[in-house]
Amino acid sequence: MLSYKPDLDPPAAALEDFEEETTPLAEAVMTGNERLIAMLEAAGALDNLAKGGRYRPLFMAVAEAGNENYARALTARATTSRSPYRDTGLAMLAAVKDGHMAIAWTLLDAGAIPDAALLSAIEKRDRGLVYAILNGTPGLEILDFSVLGKAAEWFDADILRDLMPLFQRFSLTYSDSLMTLCKRCIEMNNVPLFKYYIENVAVGDKDTLYHCLGIAIESDHEEMVQMLLHAGANCRTDDLLSYVIQNRPEFLGRLLEIRRQPPKVERNVGVATLKYLLPDRPGNIEMIKALLDAGVVNLNALRKPEGEMHWVNEYGLSKVLEGGFTPLGLAIVGVPEIPDSVREAAYKDPAITKVPSTACGTNLKAIKMFLEAGSDPNASARVTGGSSKTALMLAIEFGTEELVELLIAHGANVNLQPNFHTSRSPLQYAAQLGRLDMVRLLLKHGADVNSLPHATAGGTALQLAAIAGSCPLASELLDRGATIDALPSRVDGRWPLEGAAEHGRLDMIRFLWSFSEEARAGGVHCDGFTERHCLRAMSFARENGHMGCVDLIENLSGVDSKRLDTDEYGASWLAY
Repeated sequence: MLSYKPDLDPPAAALEDFEEETTPLAEAVMTGNERLIAMLEAAGALDNLAKGGRYRPLFMAVAEAGNENYARALTARATTSRSPYRDTGLAMLAAVKDGHMAIAWTLLDAGAIPDAALLSAIEKRDRGLVYAILNGTPGLEILDFSVLGKAAEWFDADILRDLMPLFQRFSLTYSDSLMTLCKRCIEMNNVPLFKYYIENVAVGDKDTLYHCLGIAIESDHEEMVQMLLHAGANCRTDDLLSYVIQNRPEFLGRLLEIRRQPPKVERNVGVATLKYLLPDRPGNIEMIKALLDAGVVNLNALRKPEGEMHWVNEYGLSKVLEGGFTPLGLAIVGVPEIPDSVREAAYKDPAITKVPSTACGTNLKAIKMFLEAGSDPNASARVTGGSSKTALMLAIEFGTEELVELLIAHGANVNLQPNFHTSRSPLQYAAQLGRLDMVRLLLKHGADVNSLPHATAGGTALQLAAIAGSCPLASELLDRGATIDALPSRVDGRWPLEGAAEHGRLDMIRFLWSFSEEARAGGVHCDGFTERHCLRAMSFARENGHMGCVDLIENLSGVDSKRLDTDEYGASWLAY
């Protein structure tokens, strides 16, 4: 075959009867034939990996074959500015499935998008990798409950609790995963964990709890039975009573006795009801107090403000209320005002329905009552997509200094670190929004000006201020000790100069350059503007059409922008 001089580096293609595309080099790696690998490499099979779909099948082969050395060599090539290729996570998934954990970690470190590997990491019961995937995927979205089922089988209580907020955008319904969680909580005698789920994740229907009740009865677990009955599970159905009479007759008397006991008040009141009481009108605060005193308000569950406030049309009136809220979160954000012209149009057009009947801003009285009743100011108060914000973050965005002071007085942590639910610290979020007033207030309360960024796509307060383009805010942070060359997130992070250039912040580039020169002149260590950083900054600016930023950095640094097409300065998603 070789005597016919075939193309030894063709683009990826699917073989007959095979759906997956492959290349000669990928097949050679899969078989482990070192001589054939060397021959193909000598023919240039590694020279065009970023083109023609060549990289994906090669890395899939490396992951499935477990070739660690080749994995490291390929990631080194893939993360250069000359031939960048960012793995979508399929190779990482293959590596985890086949137990090649070292390759999985290599891929993760090189910027692979890891969410596809989460389920397999849970199946492998690799705690470190599970948390690395969660922390490496801001805005992680769980598409089904299979993750919950596998995590329940493993039953690492910490992971189950940490995963719970990811499911709050969904409704728990009858499923094998929920049944698995119920069974494992019974086996591990951890009823509070199951209660934690059904209190904080919406239950789709009472049949869900009914099936769980059947499992609890079959297991003769009275504590779980009691909890489910108090949560509203139906124990009067013919099916359930028939099962008890035929299979567990000794349990019938105990079941009926439990049922005769006064039920605890179900905490099922959330934002769907409370939204009507948040406007500052006579009697509203008294009604909120009555609900809180009765113990019927679920303070920490994230729910959508259904009913009249949940609707979408061409006017986008529900935009401000997208996602789920706790009562505390909705009280901070408030209910949006609807312009009279839009309201009139809605009434005239039958296609537009459910115009909100109430509107309000931040309600300080209600917020104080929720806090005193037990709302957690450090828990997620709003979730949209896969990301969430704490009450303090919402106050920074929507509120006033008075509100921030109130939350801090009730335990809000100004140094709450980014995690896989919240990708910013309070100070970082204030800097991202360009809120100089909030930055000063948080610093007054001891916020760490150099708190570490999120593992992926995070930023220090100064890096985010550079992206926002606020020179006064950046100056304030630098005066308070912010480090200009602090490491950004390794994956999708930006040095200050890079962030400013990427977003066209000409004034910020001048400001940072001036500060850097002054710092160096004053003997202060400042290593933020190496040639590589200048090239990366110009590259980001060019990609986004900010040619003025390219010219400015070129003039300030003396680094020729023509080198962008010849020099090596790293893939765009890797910061260092």
